[in-house]
Order: sequence, then C-alpha cells, then structure tokens
Amino acid sequence: MEERIVLSMARVSGNGLLINGKVYSSPLMMKEAWFSKARKEGEWLVPVLINLERTDEVIVIILEVALSITKPVEFQVEIQQAYYKALQNLKDQLFKMTKRRKKPKKK
Repeated sequence: MEERIVLSMARVSGNGLLINGKVYSSPLMMKEAWFSKARKEGEWLVPVLINLERTDEVIVIILEVALSITKPVEFQVEIQQAYYKALQNLKDQLFKMTKRRKKPKKK
C-alpha cells in the first residue's frame, strides 16, 4: 500500500498540538514550553507532514529561517518538476526513517 503524505497546518494551543481533532505532544515541545507560551501569548500555526494511513504520528516542520521574495521568477518547467520530485523523495525518505525507528524488536 502506498502511503499518502500531505502537508498541512497544525495549531499550537495551551492543550497541545491540534490536528484534525486530535492532540499531539512531544518532549521537545514540552521542554521548549510551547504549550505554556500558547496559553500566555496566544496560539499559532506550524507546518506538519501527515501520513494519512498512519495518524498516530506527525512530523512538525520547524522553520528557522523565513525569506521575503519580492520579485517573481519564471522557472523552466523541467527545473520546477525536478524540485518537486526531489522534495517528494525527501519526504518519502523521512517517513521511511521514522517507520524503521518504530518497528518492534523481534524476539
């Protein structure tokens, strides 16, 4: 079965990371006090990757840099297609890596 991975937005709230009616958390989010900050300063959105076949796990995309682009550039179709293919390959590799980490050990 082929995995269906989508890019979406999740809401950081005082109760946890909210996605499609479910609440997620992680040690890093708790260590960095995301939920306390959301209660004090207000909620915010973060980009996430969701495997539609496996909703027990999401990948939060933490962006350290934001760019402001002021002039549109026309790309050649081939370059744009190669970019999207490379991006999809990275997403596929990332989900395969997380699957390998979670496989139960054989006795």
